Amino acid sequence: MKGDTILIESRFHGPPESGNGGYVCGRLAQFIDGPAAVVRLHVPPPLDTELQLRCSEVGVALFDNNVLVAEARRARVALEPPASLATKKLRRRRGGFGGLGLIVFRPASCAARTVIRAMGSASSPG
Repeated sequence: MKGDTILIESRFHGPPESGNGGYVCGRLAQFIDGPAAVVRLHVPPPLDTELQLRCSEVGVALFDNNVLVAEARRARVALEPPASLATKKLRRRRGGFGGLGLIVFRPASCAARTVIRAMGSASSPG
C-alpha cells in the first residue's frame, strides 16, 4: 500500500471545496478487509488532490502531505435476531384483532381515500 494514492474528483464534492464525506469514507473503507469498517474524517477532504494511503496501527490512514485526512479500521458486526414467539402465542396475543387492512391514499387528496379491509369489503369515506 505504500505509495498508493487516491484522488477525490471535484464532481464528488460535498460542501464547497471539500469531498462528500460518505463518498470519501466509502473509498477508504474499500481498503479494509472485513464485512464492515469504521471511518473517521479528521479534516474536510480536499478535491482534485492526490491523497496518500498509509497503513496505520488501526487500519488505513489517508493523508494530504502530512495532514491526516481520515482513518479507517475494521469494525465488528454482531447482529443477533430477536427471539421469536411461537405462532400460537402470537395468535393468542392478537386477541381476535383482524388488522387494519390496506389503506390506499389517492395522490390528489389524503381526505379522499379508499380503505380496503382485510376481509375484502371496501368503503369510500365521503
